[in-house]
Amino acid sequence: MTPATYTVAAFYAGIDGQYAPASASRVFTIARATPTITVPAVDVPYDGQPHGTSAEAYGLNGTDLGSAAITYSSGSTPVSAGIYQATGTFAGTTDYMPATGTGTITIWRDHQQPRRHAGQARQTTCRAPPAGPA
Repeated sequence: MTPATYTVAAFYAGIDGQYAPASASRVFTIARATPTITVPAVDVPYDGQPHGTSAEAYGLNGTDLGSAAITYSSGSTPVSAGIYQATGTFAGTTDYMPATGTGTITIWRDHQQPRRHAGQARQTTCRAPPAGPA
């Protein structure tokens, strides 16, 4: 049923004087359901490229309701090293309420540090987490 307010009425005609006629009615409301919004996390090293994510809305019984709009705490798709929040926003439908979900995008800084091994310089890469939310 579509979310709305409904009235249900029942009437009983009775039986030949043994049972009296009767009627009753009740009002009930079916509310819109709340969807689940998934925003996959992203965890990548810095490479100078934008790293975004996607968002999907799911309804009752896992019904795919389609994509949700994405916004980023940085204002645009993150490029620089840092930790960002991605928010997926579903506008809602006749059957589903508007809803949001969040995910984290982490872009790591790469550090090149020369190390000595048996008298020879060698390059190794270490990944250090960003300083905090951007």
